[in-house]
Parts: sequence; structure tokens; C-alpha cells
Amino acid sequence: MKINLTILALIAVLLTSQAQEKWSMEACINYALEHHPRIGIQKERIVLSKQNYLEALGALLPSIQTQIGAGFSFGSSRDYSTQAITSNNTFSNQYQISASLMLFDGLSSIHKLKMERIHQKLSRNELQNQQDQLSYEVVEAYLNLSYYEETVQLAAQQVATSQREWHKMQRMAELGLVSRVETTEAAAKHAQDRYFQTQQENLRKIALILLKEKLNYPLEEELHIEEIRPSYPVQACEESVSELFAQAVHYLPQALVAQNQADAQQMAFRGAKGGWFPRLSLVLGSSTNYFKYLNKKEDSAAQWSYRDQLKDNRGEFVQFNLSFPLFTGFGRSARVRRAKANYQMARYEQDQAWSKIYRDMEQSLADLQGQVADYAQAVEQEQALKIAHEVNIKKQQEGLIDPLQLSLSANRLLAAQLDSLRSYHSYILKLKLYQYYKGIPYTQSSH
Repeated sequence: MKINLTILALIAVLLTSQAQEKWSMEACINYALEHHPRIGIQKERIVLSKQNYLEALGALLPSIQTQIGAGFSFGSSRDYSTQAITSNNTFSNQYQISASLMLFDGLSSIHKLKMERIHQKLSRNELQNQQDQLSYEVVEAYLNLSYYEETVQLAAQQVATSQREWHKMQRMAELGLVSRVETTEAAAKHAQDRYFQTQQENLRKIALILLKEKLNYPLEEELHIEEIRPSYPVQACEESVSELFAQAVHYLPQALVAQNQADAQQMAFRGAKGGWFPRLSLVLGSSTNYFKYLNKKEDSAAQWSYRDQLKDNRGEFVQFNLSFPLFTGFGRSARVRRAKANYQMARYEQDQAWSKIYRDMEQSLADLQGQVADYAQAVEQEQALKIAHEVNIKKQQEGLIDPLQLSLSANRLLAAQLDSLRSYHSYILKLKLYQYYKGIPYTQSSH
């Protein structure tokens, strides 16, 4: 009996610890990358691009066809030597196998194969881009929830402090040491802190729902995250954006996607120009047939067996086809001009995408540097107001200031603490984004 109770207790402990398991930022990102539909859709597009590539590759290989035919013929004919009309009912059977190969088509098939190969790279880079965008969204939602987790803790501390102060004022009022106004002020401060706590708890619930949405995590299940502070030390960053950009265009998926799209349109343009060249194809084959009268009896010595007919009627053929359309209703010229325009637009879009990446990198570095200064000022302000509030507490105990002034001091300290928390979490988000531009994945904890 004791053993059974011990086993049940261990199971309960394991289930409780599993339910209270806290997720790190990296664990949340990995879960989202594995379960989010956006990633699944992009993976299926990679499968489609692979099939398109195999189809383009198959166009360069010979195609083999077989054909079998059978037919019956019923009718009559006149024998002009005897002027007699005879009935001719016949059965015929044909067999053919042939292979065809495009020898030259203006290199259109080669360029199509190259284009589909580029499309494979494009689909993989688009998958990486989707993964990076989702990772950033998860980081943002994670930090947002972490911020409200800490504000809820601050609010709980404020409520506990104001409640103790209120109860203290009530006891002092019973002894006639404080006025009713001071007791009312303490009660108002406690109500204000409880209201703030309720606000922060509601905001934390909304942030949790948003994080679960980014993860594609079941809303009805519990989710707890790890604390952020003090995992990321705040420090200044001085680097050259131009040097970083010269390297980033070789690994950032946004830059690679723009490059792939331009390269694919270039191959499409070259393939369209191949339509102005003649096409040369080769056809090889072999065929045979069988023929028999159904309404005539032949002498057994003159009968031609099925196997002998197939063997004796067999023949092979080699055929070269050369085609060159002289006029297609401006179709060829329209295709070439359209492909050229698409190629030029893709180049312009590539330049635009690269310029945007450079601007984003500059802005990311400026935001990171500004956030370092902002956090330093927020911490300095918090420390100064904390010291001032401790002094005001002593003054209030000595009767030098009234509870209203102490309440204002506590509110200023709370606002400073919130600014410090907000600034720190904003710094982490900007740091993660800047590290991403440097080639460090969101899942890597590089502080």
C-alpha cells in the first residue's frame, strides 16, 4: 500500500513539473517553426518546385511512345476481269514503337531547366525568409508577454505595500494618531494599485494569447515562459553598416529571394529569345502489321501465319523534322518583349529590395544605439526615484510629509520602473534584429 502511494505521489510530482515547465525563447521559436501553417505551406511549395524541375529535366530526354491498332473492314468490290462482285471482310493489326528527341530548340529547354533550378533555390530562400519573419514575430510576442509578466509582479508588490499602509493607517486612526483624510488617501492608493494590477493581468492574458497564436499552440493548454532579466547585458555597438551589408546580401534570405527572382526572369527572357530559332527533332521507330481475310479460305500451303507476317512486315524508320514558323501573329515578338520587361522589372525590384535592406540595417543599428542610451537613462531615473522614495518613506514616518505626497512618490517610482522594463525589453528586440542582420539566427542565444 505504501509503495502504491509513493508511486502515485511521484506521478503527481512529474505531472505537476511538466505542467509548470517554462519555455525559453528558443524553444518557442522552434515550436512555431515546426507547427505553424505558414511554414508547412512553404515546404509544400518546395515540393512543387522540385517537380517542376524534374519536368524540365525530362523535356531534355527522349520520349518513347508505343501504339497498337486493330481494325475490321466490311465491304464489297468488283472483279473487272470476271465482272463479279465479291465481299471482302478483313482484319488488320498494327504495332509501332518510336522515340523522339528534340535536338535543337534555340536552347529554350536548357534555359527552362536553369530557370526551374533557380526556382528551387528561390523556394528554399522563401522558406527561410518565412521562418525568419515568424521567428521575429515570436520573439516580439515573447518579449511582450515577459514585460507584462514583470509588470504584474510589480503591481502585486504595489498592492501588498499599499494594503499594509492602509491597514496601518486604519490602526493609527483608531488610536487617533492620524486624520480621516490620511486614512482615505491610503484607501484610495490601495484601490488605485488594485486597478493597475487588474489592468496588467488583463494585458498579460492578451499577450499570452498572442504568443500562442504565433506558436500555433492550443489556447486551452497552459504555457509558461522563462524570465528574461538579466540574460542580456546592455552594451553599446559600433560597427560599419556598409561592410556588414556587403556580407549580408550573400546570406540574408530577403536579398537572395530578390536575386533569385531576377535570375529566373533572365532565364525566361533567354528562353523566349530561343523561339526565333528553328527547331530540329529526331524520330526513330519500328513498326509491323498483320492482315487477314475473314470471308475467304486460303490453301493451307498459302496461309501466312500471324508470326510470319509480323516478322516479314517489320520495318524501321528514321525521321528528321525541321520547323521554323514564319509568322505567328506577333506571338514570338510579344513573348520576347514581355519577358524582357519582366526581367528589367525584376532587376529594379532587386535594387529596391537591397536598398530597403541597407536602410533597415542602418535604422536597426541606430535604434539599437539609441535604445542603449534610453535604457541607461531609464535605469538612472529609476535608481534616483528609488532613493527619493525611500527618503520620503522616512519623512512620512516622521510626519514631515503627508500620505498624498508619499503616494505621488510611489507612483513616480512605479512609472520609472515600468519605463526601465519597457526599455530593457525593447533593447532585446532591437538587439535580436540587429544580430539577425549580422547572420545570427533568432534561435541562437548570442548576447
